[in-house]
Amino acid sequence: MTQITVKTGRFSGIRTPLLAVFLYEKTYTVDGWLKEVDVVFKGRIAEVLKLRDFTASLNETLLIYAPNKAPIKRVLLVGLGKKRECTGEKIKQAFGTAARTARDKKLKRFTLCMNTFEPESLHPYELAYTAAESIILSLYQFIEYKTEEKKKYTAVREVVLFDSRLKLRADYISGVEAGTITAEATTYARDLASHPGNIVTPSFLAAEAEKIAGDNQLKCTIFDEKKLQSLQMNALLGVGKGSDQPPRLITVKYSCRAKKADTIVLVGKGITFDAGGISLKPAHKMEEMKYDMSGAAAVLAVMKIVKKLKPLVNVIGVLSAAENLPSGKAQKPGDIVKTYKGLTVEIINTDAEGRLILADALAFAVKTYKPAAIIDLATLTGAVVVALGHYATGMLGNNKALLKKIADASEKAGEMVWELPIYPEFDEHLKSDVADIRNSDGQGGGTIFGAAFLKKFVDKTPWVHLDIAGTAYGVTEKSYIPKGPTGVGVRTLCRLLQDWK
Repeated sequence: MTQITVKTGRFSGIRTPLLAVFLYEKTYTVDGWLKEVDVVFKGRIAEVLKLRDFTASLNETLLIYAPNKAPIKRVLLVGLGKKRECTGEKIKQAFGTAARTARDKKLKRFTLCMNTFEPESLHPYELAYTAAESIILSLYQFIEYKTEEKKKYTAVREVVLFDSRLKLRADYISGVEAGTITAEATTYARDLASHPGNIVTPSFLAAEAEKIAGDNQLKCTIFDEKKLQSLQMNALLGVGKGSDQPPRLITVKYSCRAKKADTIVLVGKGITFDAGGISLKPAHKMEEMKYDMSGAAAVLAVMKIVKKLKPLVNVIGVLSAAENLPSGKAQKPGDIVKTYKGLTVEIINTDAEGRLILADALAFAVKTYKPAAIIDLATLTGAVVVALGHYATGMLGNNKALLKKIADASEKAGEMVWELPIYPEFDEHLKSDVADIRNSDGQGGGTIFGAAFLKKFVDKTPWVHLDIAGTAYGVTEKSYIPKGPTGVGVRTLCRLLQDWK
């Protein structure tokens, strides 16, 4: 893993293969701290800016090589766009652009100059937090199964955040530490989702949970088929019937040991491969259905680093895991299952399976832990992509205060959410002629229908459902978001837990 360090002092003391310098648009002269850098380059930066070939539009780059034997071998100019329009998201992209450029040059270490950013507009802690996150997320590559690439891979071992302002050092160090923790958790979630379905099975997730619990002195409980049967978790069992891989309900528990601390339950959908069951999906892009466990991956990633976060709440991660495949044993449309809560469900569509496995998990969490809040993450509906594209996570819930907390956390994390309603009228859509409720109706508003279904299993517990089907994968690439799984939700949940009080 890349180590990120902080250094302060004089520019003349920098020794680095590459120094990334961030500039706003209409920077045509070399003044102040930038002039100190240009001394090393014998005025070459000033010459380039004077020519106005580099406009400093967002993510624009220009590489300048130093004179012979200079302690800084290269300067990389990176554009931030207009100063008055610069946001945390744009800064994150620029940091990521610098990191990717250095990686493409196969450099094992490089330096980012932080002097551009003013403490009055962005707190140094948040700046360093953003830098650490974006660097690690941008350098991420999944090459586990790339035989030749693994042989040639050059890892970036160290990135230095340099600022000549000595008084910022302490804030930078603490920000780097916090940003590194959440970024590493996000890359872990990306790794889990990137592995194929023949590797990541419900049993694999259970083994990972046990390892995480053992490494961090957490409590882990695994419910196998027999236990699930004894608890009458027939919604979860029904989804897994078509597969030779048995389903699992996995819990990992962290106690903060503070008196009267709230308990927060995080529930993740863990369909390790989703062929749709008897309601078979089209073949086109079915391979992407290995990503259907992205909610469970996010929850497990948070539990992996929860002790480092030191939240003042008890945190319980619940993973509901199964494979959804067609076979002679598989659940059929028209079947009726009795859930852990006691409600009966008519199966209209076996490809609406995520809400079934979450139903048992949510009801179990509410009854067992009586939490102050419960948040579930699931690649639940294609309908959310129709509504929000691949830009924002659909957010629905029964508690305005909890919805706002998550919206605030997501804004800090840079993971967009958008609240959708759960209209009471959807209770009519849920009604079945032969059971208490049905799992699908096909009449539109699929994301709301899915959330209305889940709401039946949380009683009055404050609850929010995050539909990440559009943001867990398939998003437009950015410098810090590669092709493939994004690890969405991890950074939002980390911010939520840290800011809970």
